[in-house]
Amino acid sequence: MKRNRIVLVASLLILYFCGGAFSAQTYHLSKTQQWQEVSSEGNSSYLLTVSKLKQDIANGDVDNAKKIVAQLVAEHPELAGKDLDSFMEADYLYAKGELAKAIKKYKEFAKKYPESWLYEAALEREFDIATAFLSGEKRKILKIIKISAYDDGADIMQRIAIETGNETLAKRALQRLAESYENRDLYLDAYNTWLQISTRWPTGETGEEALLGMARSMYLGYKGPKFQATSLKSAKGYYASYARIYPEKAKELKIADIEAQIREQMAYKQYYIASYYERTGAYVAATSYCQYVMDKWPDTIASELAARKIEEIKEKVRLKEMQEPPREGLWRFFDLFDLKHYLTS
Repeated sequence: MKRNRIVLVASLLILYFCGGAFSAQTYHLSKTQQWQEVSSEGNSSYLLTVSKLKQDIANGDVDNAKKIVAQLVAEHPELAGKDLDSFMEADYLYAKGELAKAIKKYKEFAKKYPESWLYEAALEREFDIATAFLSGEKRKILKIIKISAYDDGADIMQRIAIETGNETLAKRALQRLAESYENRDLYLDAYNTWLQISTRWPTGETGEEALLGMARSMYLGYKGPKFQATSLKSAKGYYASYARIYPEKAKELKIADIEAQIREQMAYKQYYIASYYERTGAYVAATSYCQYVMDKWPDTIASELAARKIEEIKEKVRLKEMQEPPREGLWRFFDLFDLKHYLTS
């Protein structure tokens, strides 16, 4: 019975340290190998004690948290050890909101006690702190100066992903990091993180989420017609792959509508180039780009604009020919191929 209660208390502590929620439906594996409610076996006092410890840490009540830990260790000395002391030293800093110092202590703990029963709990705490940093929590230096901690959060998540291999925590760390990059409009970083996830977990729900994340990051990363359309082309490919592999989900997410928007943007990119050539007087080049838009994306708004642009160019050329007499010799040759702009610029 004593051993069972020690195992129970240790299990509750692990749940607490790993961020588990406590309720009247908290279960553990009994000696008959059946899952039973903690309270049903008369262990509600332990549950309440550990729940109080969790609450005190969350509220920053370090003094009371220390008393509870001392009580638990006094009742169950088998739980005591340098690893628990080291972990709680970090946890008390965490409770005080001194996150940068806490991270340092959690890392020291993990390095010293990699076999400790609290090792995974330390990584969970680091995950929580990294999440706070990625959500905009600043870290303090010299106790009063607060600076951005986004990079710190990213470094922590990447380290967790490396240390935990293919475990669930590694997925969560990289997913949270990718989402943070997207929320801050850092779409190339988001894409690279989703790509990392896709490489490690190419199938299942994680693989599906990563493929969609890569498509979304590439699409959102397009900055407009003034810039290269490489990201649009990549997004088009990823969305097409997603629709092929997950056709039902693609319908729910209306991927076809997104692909139609990408077609419009790709067409308008070429129309934008045509407009530039028209403004500079390079009418042959402008007409060529307009015709390309009409041929490749005939069902787009950009195609309609291109058709109008060609008519406008024809009218400009007609008026120009009416105002200027035809030229002879080499200039006539250059005019035919629209090279005057380059020779006189």
